[in-house]
Amino acid sequence: MHIVPYFFTGFTTLIGAINFALVVTQKSVRFLLHGSRVPSWDFQTNLERDMFLYISQHSNTGFIYRASTVYWVPILLAAKNIISGWRYPCTTTSFQIPAVSIDYNLAQGTGRWKEQLLCVGADAVGSGYRINAERVMDTSSTERFEEGAGKAILYLHGGAYVTGSIQTHRYMHLRLSTTTKLPVFAIEYRLAPEFKYPTQLYDAYCAYTYLRQTLGYSSQNIVVAGDSAGGNLALALWQLVRAQGDALGALVLLSPRVDISYTRDSWRTNAEIDYLQPEHISNTQSSVFMLLGPHSLAEFKAESVVSYVNEFGSDPFLAPINADLSELPPTLIQASRLETMYSDICEFTARATAAIEQRGENRGRGSVELQVFPDGVHVFQLVSSGMRGVEEFWYNIGVFVRSLDNN
Repeated sequence: MHIVPYFFTGFTTLIGAINFALVVTQKSVRFLLHGSRVPSWDFQTNLERDMFLYISQHSNTGFIYRASTVYWVPILLAAKNIISGWRYPCTTTSFQIPAVSIDYNLAQGTGRWKEQLLCVGADAVGSGYRINAERVMDTSSTERFEEGAGKAILYLHGGAYVTGSIQTHRYMHLRLSTTTKLPVFAIEYRLAPEFKYPTQLYDAYCAYTYLRQTLGYSSQNIVVAGDSAGGNLALALWQLVRAQGDALGALVLLSPRVDISYTRDSWRTNAEIDYLQPEHISNTQSSVFMLLGPHSLAEFKAESVVSYVNEFGSDPFLAPINADLSELPPTLIQASRLETMYSDICEFTARATAAIEQRGENRGRGSVELQVFPDGVHVFQLVSSGMRGVEEFWYNIGVFVRSLDNN
């Protein structure tokens, strides 16, 4: 009775793998015959861009969901991780983070998410849920490492909340630790569509609480970093801990998702270059709908599906461009001029800068710096890592984090 579903799953995975291999072959031949779509891109950058474009266009298929977690993407990134392990020597320690209870008053600070956050927390604590995590530490540093002393980085991976893992983003953890000489803590937060928002925010809060209460880091010694959806989650976590009365040490946001609309210019002008493509958020196969939509559509009419998701567009946790940004900690943002999110990120930076200046009472603590890479794609630090000039941006992250000691 159970053989047919397993057979179908295996068959669709095989077909998807064959199709994926054909796409990679086709794109490789195109590069050899016609060259790069952007003059400064090498073969690796073109191939990685095409690979991620294919994944983003098929994120709703069974093959891509499995590929992103256990199959092909980790295999394709394995070579990068192995080479990175040689070039950037680090120690990696796996551990688990326990669930924590959510205080009622803290939940009130999340607005519309109060009830869901309380329920997620109660379910996690009641079931004994634990979050898989790892600590990456640079081994080239001559400084003696002591847990809880100094600063630490909490890294939240990207992947549109529907894909990504510690394994797919280990390259980022290695680079962050070697450039900052700090321990990097990464977590395997739960993904949509199985787990709806704010489950991901709850998991990030558990990790933050673990660093604070178990490892002994002060809030101002915790730097929260993330790429794409992980940058979105970092900004949501900042809002949550602000409601708790804590002040983060800093934010490092790499091509962060700051809005869930697709209305600004770069979504149109950069769509032919970047791998990240605009979606209609009411499309039931879109990553936004998988994160926010109901588990079952049986009771929904087409028009109610649209209104159900569109109502989230102004929420400050999902679209932090609409948040009160006047109390942002020191924040470094890196983005590419060719990515589809570029206009969103520029608008967010402008609003944050204006809010901080208008408040005028941060005594120099709050600041926002946007660094723009001219030729890369979305999260160029990972996807365009072989391009000339990318190393400068990694170096700048190290400079920014070290400068926090002077604030």
